[in-house]
Amino acid sequence: MLPMTLWQLTVLVSLPILIGDLHGLNTREHQPVKLAAMEAPWDTDRRVPLTLFAISSDKAVRNYFAIVVMLGLVLLGGWLRWRGRLYDTPLFLDLAQFAAPLGFVAVIAGWCVTEVGRQPWTVYGLLRTTESVSPSLTGFDVAISLAGYMLVYLLIYPWGLFLMLRIVRKGPEHSDELASPIEGGRPQAPVLAGALGLAEGEMR
Repeated sequence: MLPMTLWQLTVLVSLPILIGDLHGLNTREHQPVKLAAMEAPWDTDRRVPLTLFAISSDKAVRNYFAIVVMLGLVLLGGWLRWRGRLYDTPLFLDLAQFAAPLGFVAVIAGWCVTEVGRQPWTVYGLLRTTESVSPSLTGFDVAISLAGYMLVYLLIYPWGLFLMLRIVRKGPEHSDELASPIEGGRPQAPVLAGALGLAEGEMR
């Protein structure tokens, strides 16, 4: 299961990086200020290195460190599988477990970049957000809508996590068919040796 997942993630993680690069080139052409904010450069210069993820500080006016996480983890998993050590490396298995929410974090981060990055323009360079707000829309209306979305997410994700943990704790289901006695007559399906209680030597 894990090797198949790694093959899928090799494509599914690499594809958004490619699409994101194309989107970034489009943003550079139409919204250069937004692109600069996305890549977190503090100094104007030529050939500025690309920053995909950074821990920055407004006070220190610098990025403490920048990393690429998901693709690196997938490539590490592929290398371990090639070396035959995929299941024998506890550190990688722990990292894979803690990296499970990264896809969700990436989706939310992308949404924040897209939506928050629109401000203060509804139509970049032409129409400001303050000029396009509907006069009938009140702060209370926005608060009710936001509270509704938050309520739905706060219900869906905890319950989903609860159900998944419940399934994991329960473990695989055992069929009672093997424990039931074999009746006479022609069986409807192949009879397993284990169901008859025969040892390998007795079968021979």
